[in-house]
Amino acid sequence: MTFKELYVKEMDEMSLSEAFEVRTATLMKQTADRKDEKAFMKRKPLKALAVAVIIIAFLSATAFAFSYLLSAKEVAENIGGEQLGELFGDSAAEPQTISNGVYDVVFLGKASGTRFNKTVGFEVEESRTYAVFAIKKTDGTPLSLTEGMPVQLAPVIEGYMPFMTWGVLEGASGMEKDGVLYYLFDYENLEIFADRTVSVVVLEPDMFPTSEILTLDENGSIIYGEGYDGIRGIFNLPMDESKADPEAAKELLGNY
Repeated sequence: MTFKELYVKEMDEMSLSEAFEVRTATLMKQTADRKDEKAFMKRKPLKALAVAVIIIAFLSATAFAFSYLLSAKEVAENIGGEQLGELFGDSAAEPQTISNGVYDVVFLGKASGTRFNKTVGFEVEESRTYAVFAIKKTDGTPLSLTEGMPVQLAPVIEGYMPFMTWGVLEGASGMEKDGVLYYLFDYENLEIFADRTVSVVVLEPDMFPTSEILTLDENGSIIYGEGYDGIRGIFNLPMDESKADPEAAKELLGNY
C-alpha cells in the first residue's frame, strides 16, 4: 500500500469526538462572521466541503453588509450626536434610490429643527432643515470617504433658478461604514418654501448647477439642460405645506 493510499484509509477511519465537531462548527461560524477578507483567506483549509461552506457564509455576510443601510437617525446620531438624531425620530420611511448603474444614491430622510452646532449644541432661535443621503457602488465595491464625494447633490426649489438656491446649503458632514458613504446636509430652513416643490438633484461630482446644467421649464419645474449627459435624478423632499412662509422665502432668496 502506497503512502497516499494509507493516508486516505486512515483519514476515512478517523473517529472525531463530539467536542471536536462542536469546536469546528464554532470556528467555521466565527470565520464566516469576519469582515476582513484578507484575514479569512489566510486561514488553512480544513476539508473541501468545510472551505466551501465558509466561503459561502463569508460572501453572504459581505453581501448583507452592502445591502444594509443605516437609517437617517443613525447617521445623524453618529455625526452630530443623540440630540440631532432625535430630530429624525424612529420612523423608518422607505428609502428612495437613484442609480446610474455605477453609483446608487439613496435619500434616507429629512428633518427640520433648530440649528445644530457640534461645539455649542442647538441654537433654538434659528430653524434648520437636515437631509441624509447614502452613496454606494452598485456592484458592492467599497467606497472611501478620503476619495471624495462621487456625485454632487444640489438643493433646488421650484420657480427659482438652481444657481440661486445653492446658498441654502450651509454645510455637509460625511461618514463611512462598510464601504458606504453617508452625508448629513445642513440647509437653511426649507420649510418656508413648502408651498413649492423642494428637491435635491444629482449631478456629476464637483459640478455647480449653472443654467446650462439645470434650468426651469415653462411651469417653473427644475429640469436638466439639453447638453448635460451625466448622472441624473431628482429627490423631492417631503414638506409640511402649512409651514410655508412666502414672505420669509422672498427675504431669503429675493422676489424672483
